[in-house]
Amino acid sequence: MKKESPRTKNKGFTFIEVLTALIFVAIVLPVALKGISLASSVTAETKHRQIAAGLAENLLAEIVSAGSFENLAGEGDFFPDYPEYHWNITLDDWQQAGVKELTLTVSWLFRGKKREISLATLVCDHEQ
Repeated sequence: MKKESPRTKNKGFTFIEVLTALIFVAIVLPVALKGISLASSVTAETKHRQIAAGLAENLLAEIVSAGSFENLAGEGDFFPDYPEYHWNITLDDWQQAGVKELTLTVSWLFRGKKREISLATLVCDHEQ
């Protein structure tokens, strides 16, 4: 009959192994949580950008299809559906006579900072 060594009888973890595992968890857990937080923040900002881009595209298409650009400038919001998003529109002369640059900027607050996207297109000024 074979004699068993004292090591094979004790199948638990040693104090050093447990301590090493706890130190490893203490180091990895905060890093993992920071990564999750960062990913969540990026996801939220991306969602805001997608909404703002869609709102800007729709409003710009609406303005261009209306075809009236004289004295076009102003600002507003997308109340009641998206009251946290605000728009600002400008119409500037471009390089060629009779052509104007129409710029629409949509802005919103995210984590206390103003964020914005701008869309621009060229339009023909029918008056000239």
